[in-house]
Formats: sequence, structure tokens, C-alpha cells
Amino acid sequence: MLPLLISLSNSQDAEVRQYSAYAMVKIAQNSSLRHIVTEEGGLEPVLYLARTDEPEIQREVLPAIATLSFEDSNKIEICKNGGLPPIIADICNSDDNTEASRLACCAVANLTEVVDNLSPITEMNAIPLLIQALENESPDVQREAARALGNLAANLEYGRTIVKHDILPRLIASLCNIDLDCKRMAAMALSNLASNTKLHSRMLEANVLDPLAAECRAALDPKSLSDHEVARFCLLAVANISVGFQNHSKIIDPFL
Repeated sequence: MLPLLISLSNSQDAEVRQYSAYAMVKIAQNSSLRHIVTEEGGLEPVLYLARTDEPEIQREVLPAIATLSFEDSNKIEICKNGGLPPIIADICNSDDNTEASRLACCAVANLTEVVDNLSPITEMNAIPLLIQALENESPDVQREAARALGNLAANLEYGRTIVKHDILPRLIASLCNIDLDCKRMAAMALSNLASNTKLHSRMLEANVLDPLAAECRAALDPKSLSDHEVARFCLLAVANISVGFQNHSKIIDPFL
């Protein structure tokens, strides 16, 4: 059935093409089928609908794009062939649809794992939208937004852009969140930002060391909500900051 649907999605008849693509969108939402959908060429029918100008259709397509974005072979094609507009539109949507925001942030986080995608994503104003998404009440949205920003922060240029948008207080708040996944992704983002020595002064001014030290201590407490992965990212952030000799005296006190 899958090859038949994909063949029909290339039909010259507009309605046949649209209905077969819509069926593919529904199938592609199934995470257990995303690999076979990808192998059979199912991404293009999904992107065909994504390229429409109708917000309702773009919202329908978003779950399929988010699911297919986990497949490495799809990541560049999604960015190049029309998959970004429905994603970017729903990072912070006008109807406060939390699930759509989560899916959009998740898709961006997956796509930013590929260096070639960073430029087209940032050119669509994704960074300020992702930072705004850190304020979402849903821990799931916060987690995926922090994951996306952490991936972007691995690039020195985009890391500087992210910090200019006053992200540090928001990441510190996420690091102190009771949700463990939020903690992990916030710690990862901070460790990537700390790899840029030009950002160290801004990070120290934001008092990032105290919460980093608190999470490291919490990892030693079996009753704590933190864990060793959070501590690992926090320690990596501190190690990156300690590259600057002038930072040593500021690091010592919180970690004694």
C-alpha cells in the first residue's frame, strides 16, 4: 500500500495527489513506521502539503514532519524543500497550542543536529522564537526548545546571537526546573555556550556558577531530582569557563 500511495502522490490529478499525500501524512506520524516511510520516499508527499499556504494544512502536516525529522537522511531535505515554514510558525503559535509548540521545537532540535541546516533555520528567526518558547508553561516545550538552542549554541556565531537575546536567565531557570529532562537540556545548552570564551564574562555576570555547582552537589544526593548526566553537562560548562585564567578565582568559591 505504501508504494501505491507514494505513486499516487505524483499524480497529475490535483485531488488524487492531495488525498494520497494527506494519507501519507497520517501514516508518517507513526514513529514505528518513520524508517520505512523514509526508505520508500514518503517524505516528499508530506513536504508537498507543507508547501501550501494554508495554516490549517500546515498544522496537520507538522506531526509528520516532526516524526520524520528523527531520520538523519530526511534532515537536509526537510529544510531545503519546504518543511521549515510550518515548523517555525508553530514554535510560538497564536492559539497557544502546546502540543504544536512541542512538535515544532522538537523538529528544530532534530534538524539543528546537521550543520548545513543552521543557517536556513536561523534566517527564519528561529532563535528569538525558541527563547520565547523557554517561557512556555509546559516542561516538554521547554525541554525541546532548550535542546534546539543547545544545538545552535555549539556554533560560535549563533551562540553569541543567542546570548544577545538574554537567554541566560531563562536557561538558569530551566536548569532549576523540577523536570529532569529540562535540567539536562538546559545544562547541555549552557555547556555549549561556555565553549565560547567570548561569552564567559556574560555567563559569570548572570551568576551561572551557583546553579551549576548546586546541580553537581545534587547529583551526589540519591534523593535528588538531578542525575549524573545533568552533572556531566554542568561540569563541562565549568571546565569550559575555567579555560580563562581570569575566571579561576570566581570558580573556586561555589565549588569548595
